[in-house]
Amino acid sequence: MACLIPLVDTTVDNGCLWVAPRRHHEGVFRHVWAEDGLNLLVEDIPLPERIPVPTPAGSLVMFGSMLPHGSLVNKTETIRWSMDLRYQAIGAPTGRWYVPGFVARSRSNPASETANSQSWANAVSEVKQQTDKFPEWPRNRWPRT
Repeated sequence: MACLIPLVDTTVDNGCLWVAPRRHHEGVFRHVWAEDGLNLLVEDIPLPERIPVPTPAGSLVMFGSMLPHGSLVNKTETIRWSMDLRYQAIGAPTGRWYVPGFVARSRSNPASETANSQSWANAVSEVKQQTDKFPEWPRNRWPRT
């Protein structure tokens, strides 16, 4: 499950989330990078099937990871802030080696829980120190083609 919480109002102009309803039944789509102003695209989904989801600050958008989704490019002069939280089984790879995960709750192993936000911030700093040593390593889950 994914949970998007915008911290500012999102609009088409500032790059809101977009989704492709009912396409989640089709399995995983191959992802590509495009030059037409959209961020991560799913090439097999025509533009008319992609629906923007403008969202007021503080709202919550939940969806399954199989739902084709992405964000649009921010065409404004203001920043677009949001939190993107995803449920994932402990120990499973996230596809984002450059951002550490955290354990929110664990009944079977409470000691594995991330104690507080500072603990996670420290983990982010440690990972950043390591990743800065390898600037040539990609920071995207899929290479640009």
